[in-house]
Amino acid sequence: MSLSETARTPGDVTLEFVLEMTSQPNVARIVISGSAVMEGTKQEIQQMLVSEDPKRAPPVLNKIYERVYGTVYLLCDAMMVPHPLPNLLRV
Repeated sequence: MSLSETARTPGDVTLEFVLEMTSQPNVARIVISGSAVMEGTKQEIQQMLVSEDPKRAPPVLNKIYERVYGTVYLLCDAMMVPHPLPNLLRV
C-alpha cells in the first residue's frame, strides 16, 4: 500500500492511496486507488498519520483498508480467487 499527502488545510488533509494485493496462490492481482480526506484538529490528524510502533502501519492505512475491504472481497468472489484477510495490515 502506498499513501501520499496531496493537500492540507488547518482542519483537514487529503491523501491519495494505492492498495495492491496478490492472491495466494498467485492467480490474481488487485489494485485499488483513490483518495481519502481526514478532518479534525491538527493533533487528531497527526495521530492518524503516525504509528506508535514503527513496524506497524499508521492508523489511517488501517481505516482506508477497512473501508475498501468489502469491495475487494466482492471482487475476489466474482473472480473466484481467494479472499484477502480482513486484518491484512495488522498481521
